[in-house]
Amino acid sequence: MPLPAPAATVLGAIAIPVLLVFAAASPAAAADPAPAATEAPVGTSPIAVAFSPDGATAYVANEGDATVSVVDVVTAATTTTITVGAVPFAVVVAPDGSRVYVADYGSAAVSVIDAATNTVVDTIPVASSPGGLALSPDGGVLYVSSFTGSTVSSIDTGTDALLATSPVGSGPFAVVASATAVATTNLNGNSVTCLSPDLATTIGTATVTGFPQSLAISTDGRTAAVPSLGTGKVTTIDLSDCSVSASYTVGTSPLGVAFTTDDSRLLVANASDSTVSVIDLATGVVTTTDVADNPGGIAISADGSTLAVTSQTADLLALYALPTVSAPADASVTDGQTATFQVTTTGTPDTVTWQRSDDDGASWADIAGATGESYAISATSADDGTRFRAIATTAAWGSAASAAATLTVTAPAVVTPSGPQLADTGADVLTPLLFGLLLLLVGVMIGIAVRRRIRQN
Repeated sequence: MPLPAPAATVLGAIAIPVLLVFAAASPAAAADPAPAATEAPVGTSPIAVAFSPDGATAYVANEGDATVSVVDVVTAATTTTITVGAVPFAVVVAPDGSRVYVADYGSAAVSVIDAATNTVVDTIPVASSPGGLALSPDGGVLYVSSFTGSTVSSIDTGTDALLATSPVGSGPFAVVASATAVATTNLNGNSVTCLSPDLATTIGTATVTGFPQSLAISTDGRTAAVPSLGTGKVTTIDLSDCSVSASYTVGTSPLGVAFTTDDSRLLVANASDSTVSVIDLATGVVTTTDVADNPGGIAISADGSTLAVTSQTADLLALYALPTVSAPADASVTDGQTATFQVTTTGTPDTVTWQRSDDDGASWADIAGATGESYAISATSADDGTRFRAIATTAAWGSAASAAATLTVTAPAVVTPSGPQLADTGADVLTPLLFGLLLLLVGVMIGIAVRRRIRQN
């Protein structure tokens, strides 16, 4: 595998270990067979990839030929190739999809691409050796790491003005940002530094050994994940206090990492194994799947349906379909009626299983025999408030859960008999009854009077 340019230029003891990690592939652990993929030829040594917000386009940074490949995800075709600065090593896309930012490690600059025209419309000078990029959630601030300067800087994306610069650990590389924190991996310092979004306050520093290079942030912005090239482990960091929350053993030379959109799993590209490890964050179980040779960059589309993996030796982008499942609608029925829940899946899941929760989602249990994209239940009052969800599972990529639907069960309506009822109508019924009795009495009296007259005559 070609040595990434930043690793070749680092100073001191790190240079040889990183070279060995990338050059010496170890025997891979047993992995699931490679799932079907569509492949798009890209530039030389693709190292990073990012999706447009709608997931229709992937942007691939090719460090070997200083280009960005624009890939149509549906057709798996490279539609445009854009020349940028030397050694592009990171790429991010604005939240509105209008701009693409590329860290040009060899040019001490950030190239700004207009996504509508696929042309470079701006070049922002930055500190030396920019290895990582991240955008604030609103896209207003761009964060850039300087590997040789051991700093992270923030830039106003509207004006290109430098906002702040903060020292971090030795050899900062990847950067992530949320509304409450910014974090960077310090490759030479074997650590992660967490800062406030304005870079004025250091929240903390977490020790992560084994040359932490890349970094990913969860969808909820609370957790960062850090692969260590030299140890074959992935460490998760709680960004609220920059503390280590968990560690997982994956493949050899883990490089790229991404959270699934529901934050249930981590996908990790293992460069030397040519595999992706799938970490179930609820159970800690790690499974492994074969992918394109020498994977480096990895990204997941915003809707969770597509995984993109760069192959650094084959010069291609491999696209894989991930399992997704839509949210079922809430249902409201009368006691004794049937409630039906329906979902739609993508990614050709091996199984779809329904679960129910009787404690407001705190725990879930499989429903025996409930499989497929729909589930029907003859509801009783005991089911009122129960939540239901569907789980789509593939052997390669794990399980995706739908949002939960709530079942409301109401009591049957009380049917009132038709027609006048004495208890219900009161005087309205009693009046004609009394009138009838009065007429009867009058008739009897008239009859008696007639008989008396007849006798007298």
